[in-house]
Amino acid sequence: MSDSISRRDFLDGTLLAMGALLLPESILECGRNPGALTGVYPPSLTGLRGSTAPAFDSAHQLAWANRRDWGSVVSVSDPDYDLVVVGAGISGLAAARFYQQEFGADSRILILDNHDDFGGHARRNEFQLPGLLRLCYGGSQSLEDPWSYSQESRNLLRDLRIDLRQFEKSYDLGFFKRHGLEDVTYFSASHYGADQIVKYRLVDNGYTLPGLPAGSLNMRAAAAIMPIGPEARTQLLRVLNESRSALGRVPAEERAGLPYFEFLKKHLEVSDAQVLHLLRRLSTDEAGLAADAISLAEAVRLEMPGFLETEEESENPRDLYIHHFPDGNASVARMLVRKLMPHAASGSTMEDIVLAQMNYSALDSPDAAVRLRLNSTVVNVSPKNRSEGREKTLVTYVNDGKASQVKTRHCVLACYNAIIPHLIPGMPESQKTALKNQVKVPFVYTTVVLKNWRSLKILGIGAAYCPGNLHHIVLANMPVDMGHHRAAFSPDDSMALTMMHVPVSEQYGVAPREQFREGRRKLLSMSFDDFEREIKTHLDGMLGAGDFQADRDIRAITVNRWGHGYAYSGSDLFDPQSAESLAVRARKPFAGIAIANSDSGAMASLDTAVDQAFRAVQELD
Repeated sequence: MSDSISRRDFLDGTLLAMGALLLPESILECGRNPGALTGVYPPSLTGLRGSTAPAFDSAHQLAWANRRDWGSVVSVSDPDYDLVVVGAGISGLAAARFYQQEFGADSRILILDNHDDFGGHARRNEFQLPGLLRLCYGGSQSLEDPWSYSQESRNLLRDLRIDLRQFEKSYDLGFFKRHGLEDVTYFSASHYGADQIVKYRLVDNGYTLPGLPAGSLNMRAAAAIMPIGPEARTQLLRVLNESRSALGRVPAEERAGLPYFEFLKKHLEVSDAQVLHLLRRLSTDEAGLAADAISLAEAVRLEMPGFLETEEESENPRDLYIHHFPDGNASVARMLVRKLMPHAASGSTMEDIVLAQMNYSALDSPDAAVRLRLNSTVVNVSPKNRSEGREKTLVTYVNDGKASQVKTRHCVLACYNAIIPHLIPGMPESQKTALKNQVKVPFVYTTVVLKNWRSLKILGIGAAYCPGNLHHIVLANMPVDMGHHRAAFSPDDSMALTMMHVPVSEQYGVAPREQFREGRRKLLSMSFDDFEREIKTHLDGMLGAGDFQADRDIRAITVNRWGHGYAYSGSDLFDPQSAESLAVRARKPFAGIAIANSDSGAMASLDTAVDQAFRAVQELD
């Protein structure tokens, strides 16, 4: 592919508009509805996706410029609603379903979302290649440890006909060993002076990709070929060999207050800049924080090098991270939409949802009891006030630059909690402060569709930690067969790679919320071209020895940029109170309005989003 061809416009050398001619008529009709994009099918869009400028422009005007005047507000012709849900992520969709169960299946419900697609971070990336549909996730990956979910979350899975045992049949645990793919570390020429693949696991990508073997080198052999200095090599070996014994010299009650990097310096005499750089981003995937901002206790929980448990992988599939649809948790969101609006998609099982075509033109049908209105940013929620004679809550939203207003008996806010004080200025200041402190972790999940994955096979790469690149983690696609969807089981098949980026501060020791805000600014300043250049350079360097050429072998790129990403789970070093206690104060019902979203449970997981939706509906009067 030539550098002059932008993946915002082209997919496999063909204009998306031309590709649309091959799509079903029901998909093309999505443009006839004001709640859908014109002439496109959102899951198939490539380029810069996730949270895009049209999705956040109005919210930023509200939060940053304190804009209150949105022009003439039109009272739409909609009838009054029983429930308006703000946010069409997993939590918002689950809240709508729980409301039906609590207040009646005929309840009139409107779900509003600022994005052009539903699901929140559970975003579907869909690529129509010649004779083949390739799927990947653009955010929320899997049902993590679903056998331990709350009764409410388990009930919802049953309601959607999600059979956890089916995942055990769908995930191919032998895939990576069969093809000789390992967990490796990649050192880039741009940072280390030479491209070097070291078959050694510094971060356990085998958790995310069950069945992925650790790198075949032992720690001494691996350290010997890493492109780092002699002193750095010596210090790294101390980290790998002596961390656990040094841990025993720190009283358990002091570990939460001791910075991890201070532990390394004081107890292991590790201070080499190359070692600290190598370790720094290992914690970001799980905690959202660089390793210089975590405590020793958090380093142990996150299994930083030297603390990585080496016991044999459990043979019980229930314990493994295999509960995964081909498009991640987007299938759960799609099943919720289908349950709420059966007219929008055919089928009824977890297998047929994978390839089911969602009719976006049917999401906001005037005749339906439940309506989903996309591209609609809520800018004000005015609670009902009986003393003023107002029995309904008024919800104002902006769609296509025009402000509209609807009335509702009940309201659930399932949006990012930090925006809520701007939607309801009359909230108590203490609650507004708690909500604003729930700053989300920014991240990027980039999906790169390869023409084939022969280079991975040749080099033996199933996943890579990449300390010198923007995207610090690269993962092969999960080997999942479900319904009529087939994974990329042959090296000659196309494959969707996931490349992950969590921005960190240039300075060490920066407090989490400052890190997150700084990272968000960085992400918003980057164009698709910035990402594309880095991706091509990264993959050319890492896979070039396997006869990979980015211009020839990349079929499509979708950059899922989430400025407001993971729910923040707190910090030992910087938070005087737990994130859970902050969330409890922040989520208090206000004037008949309930608050859901995973922020309200201080945990970025599907079951947290669902549990908070259930609680919110129970709080409605």
